[in-house]
Amino acid sequence: MKNYIRQTENLTGKNRQSAPYLGVIHRLDQPVEGLLVFAKNPKAAAGLSAQLRKQEENAGFCKHYYAVIYGCPAEKSGELEDYLCKKDGRAEILECRPERQEVPDLDAAGRDSRAEAVEKTREKQDDAEAVSKRANRQPPNSNARKARLLYCILQMMDISEIAPADIGTEPGGVSQVGARTAQNAIALADIRLETGRFHQIRAQMAHGGMPLLGDLKYGSEESIVAGRKLNVRNVALCAYRLEFLHPVTGRKMDFHIKPKGEIFSLFSQF
Repeated sequence: MKNYIRQTENLTGKNRQSAPYLGVIHRLDQPVEGLLVFAKNPKAAAGLSAQLRKQEENAGFCKHYYAVIYGCPAEKSGELEDYLCKKDGRAEILECRPERQEVPDLDAAGRDSRAEAVEKTREKQDDAEAVSKRANRQPPNSNARKARLLYCILQMMDISEIAPADIGTEPGGVSQVGARTAQNAIALADIRLETGRFHQIRAQMAHGGMPLLGDLKYGSEESIVAGRKLNVRNVALCAYRLEFLHPVTGRKMDFHIKPKGEIFSLFSQF
């Protein structure tokens, strides 16, 4: 990135001799494709970082992901909230979390219909947290951090149509990760992060019975086998949309890409 800036900005004098400034605002896991924003000066870095810290307050910074998951949840949209802590290179979910909340009208495009549904979910969540506090149910680890994401299932697919029928087959066709998950099926999920925690999507989706294909660290035995059969070489996750406010002009910036991973090409969305 610094070489690109040096080559394209026509830097002169001392600026050309020294390494250009490059502020790292956020990160992606190494096997994950997608969009990142970098800052070209300290003022921009401070402004973007402030937005990122306040993303739960819809302060401008918003990250959207496509994920291919193994198993299809009963609800086509919803919210996951957990307490995460980082241990030995993994995100561990602590068993002190509200139940998954359904968001019936969640759309993947981030339009106005999402806001009302999210607000209803938050109201339910606030009630749940109030009950939890009254019962003195606090996170059991002082290093735990709340992680919240919204998901919307865009398309489901029976993988027996595109791969050998022996993928993850269990007696009765029911997955061992939970009765809420359809066996022998994959789905395309649109995910919006409301917090930015280490390995958040991978850990939370797996914990919710929806592990990502190609994820050897958090996937179930069945999802790992399915990923290998479908030749998924990396985690099936793409940061496809990035929204933020320009740190100087305040103008809304909105960037999109299409995933390049072959597994995504199976879905009509692409």
